[in-house]
Order: sequence, then structure tokens, then C-alpha cells
Amino acid sequence: MMGASLWRRAVAWWLTLRAASYRHFGNLYGDRDAYNSAIGDLTYAIHCDPGKVEAYVMRGTLYWRELNEPARAVRDFDRALELDATRWDALLNRGLAYQVAGDWERALADLRRYVADAPGGSWKITAENLCQHLEYLLAERRQAIAGREQDKYDPERERDA
Repeated sequence: MMGASLWRRAVAWWLTLRAASYRHFGNLYGDRDAYNSAIGDLTYAIHCDPGKVEAYVMRGTLYWRELNEPARAVRDFDRALELDATRWDALLNRGLAYQVAGDWERALADLRRYVADAPGGSWKITAENLCQHLEYLLAERRQAIAGREQDKYDPERERDA
């Protein structure tokens, strides 16, 4: 067997299940300690089985959505996608983490890829709507930057006037 031993993979599987229950109770009660327990279990599951894509996806989702740590989330989603490029939930969530971090260009790139390549499902419509919203925000940002560039003091312009 390549990679983790059968025992280590079983432990990783069990820890991933337990982390899901911690996350559930964290969501149910707004309990940050439960989220941190889930993170701990998922981190150890990854230690036991570094190829456990589900643990990276779950931990990344906890990081960006529950703990507001999008940079850590992006690292986990990057690793999940290295291990399995067809983990569409990792791609979608990485796009959302980029959005939370304010990196709208990368968020838009991931969401566009998700819309173009992922199989159908309820999240496609959400991703399409987010793409439209991000395109609008990016256009607004570009317009604001262009306006500031025009407003900058230019001594040559003043001399010519």
C-alpha cells in the first residue's frame, strides 16, 4: 500500500468524522471552541493521512467561513486541488475564501472556472451570481482608481493653464 498505512488512514477517517460533529455543534451553538476542536482533529487526520483530501476541504471551509482566516483556507484548498483537481467544492470554497480576503481577481477566476467546469448543481447559480457581483465590484474599483489617477497633481498641467 502506498502512502499512509491502513491503520493511519482509519484513524484519519475517524478523526474526520469527529471533526464533522464538532463543526455541527459549532454551527448549532456558535461555539468557537468546537470549531477549534474540529481544526485540531482535521490537522491530526492530515498528519495521519496526508492524502486525505476531505480533511483539507473541511479544514479550509472552517478556516474561511467559521474562523475568518481566509489565507489558511486558501492553502488547504490549494493542497486539496493538488491532490484532486476535480474537487469542485474545494475550487468553489477557495474562490469564496479569496473573496473574503479581498482578492477579487482570484476569486473571480476560481468562480468562473467552477461555473465552466463543475458538473451541474445548486451552487452553480450562486457562483454565476457571485461572478456578476465581482465583475461589477472590479469595474467599480478600476473606475475609482482611474478617477484618482486623473485627480493627481500634475505640475505640467498647471503650467500650461
